[in-house]
Amino acid sequence: MPTFTADQIIDKYLIAKKTVPVYNLPPYDNLAKQIAIVKPGETVGLVYSYVGGTPGKFLVWQFYDKNNKAYYAAHVRGYYDVKALKSQGALTSEEKQEKEESANMSTGDKLVQYLKKSGNVLLYGGLALVALNVFLKNRK
Repeated sequence: MPTFTADQIIDKYLIAKKTVPVYNLPPYDNLAKQIAIVKPGETVGLVYSYVGGTPGKFLVWQFYDKNNKAYYAAHVRGYYDVKALKSQGALTSEEKQEKEESANMSTGDKLVQYLKKSGNVLLYGGLALVALNVFLKNRK
């Protein structure tokens, strides 16, 4: 399962993959009341911020409705559509790290990395050309 950092989710729309309960306060608060349920495929909202994520307080996404009133939904694995996040440009932690590492590489390092990744393709392509050449020479 891909992992995203909170900074990749803020300012993105969360789309429900499962039924998501919505609260007037963070759900770990004793005074929190469920105010709605978002059905699968529907938009939970545009993430404004998050609260919790500390011992004793699980991570909760914060949204604002059209009246500028905050509402909250818990971060639970499987609640939200990951593909929808990726289509909005969110990068997983691994993708973000690779992008940062790539930005810090010199041109020579990038070339070496490319050759490592495409080395097998070049090797098998070269072997195929040698085999084709041998076949064509022996065909006469």
